[in-house]
Amino acid sequence: MKRVKDILRSPRFMREVSQLLFALAGLSGVVSLLLFTSARDNLEVLGLASASLLQSIVYAVFAFFIRRGSGTALWIAGALFALDSLLILTQPIGSGVGGALFARVFLIAFLVRYVRRERLSE
Repeated sequence: MKRVKDILRSPRFMREVSQLLFALAGLSGVVSLLLFTSARDNLEVLGLASASLLQSIVYAVFAFFIRRGSGTALWIAGALFALDSLLILTQPIGSGVGGALFARVFLIAFLVRYVRRERLSE
């Protein structure tokens, strides 16, 4: 059975995480473009669009460095993902955070399943 530490440092795991982060950055970028096109003069929507665009850029940069094998970028991206998830939990229930929470739970479940599968393979 492989150690979790070895799995997290493997190039295969880093490639998988970078692909997930690129996908997350792409989805966030699409959301920001949709928000920019729908926000006429609404400053609140423009703020959300700007934050979403910044988030997509940050995730894309971390995905690039993780793809190149940076363990530090992997840990920083994981910490930012966790902090962002905690901030989503502080939002009011009716503000449409269900989709974001579902996506985060799905990504975490995917990574946990991947680590379990890698631990048992060998």
